[in-house]
Amino acid sequence: MTGVPRELGIFRFRVRAETACAAAEQDYVLQVDGRPILRGAPESIMFDYRVGDPAPESQSLLVSSTWPELPYSVTATAPWLRGQPEEGVTPRSGSALTADRVAIRVTPKGLAPGVYEARLVLMAAHSANLASIPVKLRVIAADR
Repeated sequence: MTGVPRELGIFRFRVRAETACAAAEQDYVLQVDGRPILRGAPESIMFDYRVGDPAPESQSLLVSSTWPELPYSVTATAPWLRGQPEEGVTPRSGSALTADRVAIRVTPKGLAPGVYEARLVLMAAHSANLASIPVKLRVIAADR
């Protein structure tokens, strides 16, 4: 049996196989969904850094999807920003976890005081969207 689904839904069917000696049947359920949708939470991230202090602590971004076990990647749009996925795949069905964690870090050394803006872009093969999370870094002048 082969084919390509032409509509969304849940389809139940039975497959029967037999030989001259025996027969067996197995019921199956095929769920046809739309393309996966990636989500990131929180919807935006803010870091504060005072020149001369240690870099800010990392923050967490939670990545989920409408499809379980969906591999994804994270790309930063600025050299001072980095996102490191814990697993790089959304949790499997039945898991106690609802999302994968991405550690968000900034490297503000050498940046002049001001506000910097960039994005973390979440991508997955065949997904219906690119999730884009805005990140702001506020660099504050050192105390004199």
